[in-house]
Amino acid sequence: MWYSPLLLMGRTQQLSRWLLSKASVIWRKLRSLFPASHYVLLALIYVVGLELLFALQRWVFLVVIAVITVVTIGVVLVSYEEKGRFSLSNILLPILATIGLTGFAFFLPTSIVLHLYIATAGFVLFFLLKHGARKAYPIWNWLISLLIFFLNIAFVTGLRFHLYTPIIAILFAIFLISALISWQSLRRIASGSEIVVPVLMMAFALTEIAWTLQFMPSHYLLQAGILTSIYYIMFNLVGVSLKRKPLKQDIYEYLSVGLVGIIILLITARWV
Repeated sequence: MWYSPLLLMGRTQQLSRWLLSKASVIWRKLRSLFPASHYVLLALIYVVGLELLFALQRWVFLVVIAVITVVTIGVVLVSYEEKGRFSLSNILLPILATIGLTGFAFFLPTSIVLHLYIATAGFVLFFLLKHGARKAYPIWNWLISLLIFFLNIAFVTGLRFHLYTPIIAILFAIFLISALISWQSLRRIASGSEIVVPVLMMAFALTEIAWTLQFMPSHYLLQAGILTSIYYIMFNLVGVSLKRKPLKQDIYEYLSVGLVGIIILLITARWV
């Protein structure tokens, strides 16, 4: 009987150690399932910000500032995760994604479609912060960059379509968007000095095509789709040429995919 309190204490300590070990195992499993919980939090904050943007339109500028602040926090967190290996090319896509996702939302009807879009935008931002902004995941970057390119171009051409924004401002914005997205994507393949000329040529060509499309009685989504298809062709061919000599098979493959996309757009297009 004299040893029962000691035995009880020992068993209590064993039980506590066992519970702590089990809790540690569960925590490690949860972290493996959700290794980027702060990215989830940032995406949720961004979703709430977009909802407030349309719920409190009187305070639209304050909400926009809040959204930009969220992106800045996200960039800082990604920089911390990368342990300092975070350059300008990693910062550009989150900023352009926020502009494109937010701007395109203004052209959507205020219905369930808008709320579904906002939820999807948060999902896209999460994957961008987790994978697309990191140099170690070039495929994710290129896929998300294509989507962000379309949304930004659609936002810019939509401003021209709905608000009759001056053509010079539209062309300058398209040139800037094309150059920045192309540059940050090609940085996954080659150094900055090697890609300067290809990036400027791509941006100039896309701007010329965008200027030509302004004379067509076409919807802004059609213009954005055509420019995105051409961007897809040019980016992939330039990317291949930076890694190795392009083959005929490469040219046929990317041209066929891009042209099929353009043909589908022209057939199903809304003309004005």
